[in-house]
Amino acid sequence: MKKTMERLSNFEILRIISMLLIICHHFALYSGFRYPSSTITMNSVFIQFLSYGGQLGVNLFVLISGYFW
Repeated sequence: MKKTMERLSNFEILRIISMLLIICHHFALYSGFRYPSSTITMNSVFIQFLSYGGQLGVNLFVLISGYFW
């Protein structure tokens, strides 16, 4: 008899969020938005948050995938 595992939707939602964060990181990295480091604007802060969110998304995705391995 084949044993089936029940789905853990909380982890799947977190995985989807981490994928979206990775997409945002790629958008921030390859979009061509460059702001001078001497001035701080809302746009540059927003792009920095997108970049940090992507790094967090990669770490979350790897940890969740390793948990279910």
